[in-house]
Amino acid sequence: MPDIAELAGWVTRCALLDRALYRQVETDEGATRDLVLLVVAGGAAGALGITFRPALLEGGSIASGLGLGTVIQFVAAWSVWVGVAYGTLRVLGSPAAYHAAVLRGLALAQTPALVLVVAMAPILGLPVRIITLVWSAVCTYVALQELRGATQVPVTAAAFTGGLAALATTVALGALGVEPGLDGR
Repeated sequence: MPDIAELAGWVTRCALLDRALYRQVETDEGATRDLVLLVVAGGAAGALGITFRPALLEGGSIASGLGLGTVIQFVAAWSVWVGVAYGTLRVLGSPAAYHAAVLRGLALAQTPALVLVVAMAPILGLPVRIITLVWSAVCTYVALQELRGATQVPVTAAAFTGGLAALATTVALGALGVEPGLDGR
């Protein structure tokens, strides 16, 4: 189990698209819990960056701005992404498709979401969200590429179908009233 300094190093290496890190966590079964905690931390950063400031500006309380719905949406969408990516890899016959490795790789790929806390700044909100989305998508693609034995077509299909499923999950949860929706409120 990595300590805080090692986890911080993972986040930095992920941001720099260090392919060796993705290969390392693919086989590190002890890292699963820590990587899932990074996903939750990304959801919390999103909650702070996306919902906290608007709630306060609209006259809400600090408690109303904590955005538990954002954390729920983030973790649920990531979970669906992992499941669909894994399923796509399996259906397309990728020998690299074992669930725990896909889970760890895609958890690491979501670490750019930690930057979402900066979205609290009024002028930075939308640009930070767009940059984080693209950055996470690139990290996801790299994570899937680094699975042992993965080939181009299954990786591309897994990244695309998983991303669409995650987006659909976010929209569905927003429609069901799990806030925020896509409008960030």
